[in-house]
Amino acid sequence: MLIMEESKENIISLKQWVTILYKRGTILYQKGNFEAAASYLQKALQFDAENCKVLYQLGNVFYDLGNHEVSNDVFEKLLKLDDSYDDCYYLMAWNYACLGLFEQAKVYVEKYLEKSADEEPTEEILDLLEIIQLEEEGGFSLEDELMTNQEEAIRCIRICDYEKAISLLEDVLGDCPECWSAYNHLAIAFFKKGDDETAMNILEDLLERNPGNLYGLCNQMLFFHSLERKDEVMNLLSKLTHVYPLCAEQQAKLGISFAAIGEEELGFKWLYLLYKNGYMGDISFYYWLVRTAYTKGKEHVAKAAWKIVLELDKDFEGHAPWN
Repeated sequence: MLIMEESKENIISLKQWVTILYKRGTILYQKGNFEAAASYLQKALQFDAENCKVLYQLGNVFYDLGNHEVSNDVFEKLLKLDDSYDDCYYLMAWNYACLGLFEQAKVYVEKYLEKSADEEPTEEILDLLEIIQLEEEGGFSLEDELMTNQEEAIRCIRICDYEKAISLLEDVLGDCPECWSAYNHLAIAFFKKGDDETAMNILEDLLERNPGNLYGLCNQMLFFHSLERKDEVMNLLSKLTHVYPLCAEQQAKLGISFAAIGEEELGFKWLYLLYKNGYMGDISFYYWLVRTAYTKGKEHVAKAAWKIVLELDKDFEGHAPWN
């Protein structure tokens, strides 16, 4: 009986465990160790996905890491649960401004001002309003051009016109050094062109500037896999298996990356979760869902997803895994 009572006392409740992870993450954040802080906070969300305090802290961590898109994804989820976190509107406005998306920045700064109408605007808010005003007056006309150039670069990579893709992406980064997605696409272009060293250097530069960039880590793992550098693959795999992204696009990238290196179990977990939740991905999402589902013996899922693959690209006709 005594043993049973002692064992009960040693059991940590789920709520206590979330609190422990949250406190550890907060302490690490306050010490400036943002990557480790994000890891602890993401673990806490695995046990309590709708914990507003954890979501708020995680959004701040990604904000300070410069992961502006992910930070806004976290804040959006938080505001759907509890719209009393007024600071989220302010931080989201800055995130959008850092991404060059000034129209969205204006929407959120106006929401913040509505929420805090009784308070005097801070100097930071006035600075942001000035930046948005300059953009409206034509002081910042790069947003559309940057997005167009990057979309065109992605199209060029798909049709194997790597030189043009590289030129476009270098222009994007020249105008917007914090456009993290451009680094990833630039690395892919160089890698597909056959310049492995430059591709790897670009990813290292990205991860130095933007530590924890999930796309960068996944691309590193994929490149190492292609180069048959197994130790590096396993090192990154051990890190990425403990990552729990909130953003659907990041979940898809993780699932595709796991599947592409032969980790079908991990790949299927993420891809099938998205598929069940109605996620609509690109052809690579459905292709790897087919491969992993078929390997797992989920033929009904594989065949349903294969129909979508063929709708997106008829050239895959006759290349199903079961043929």
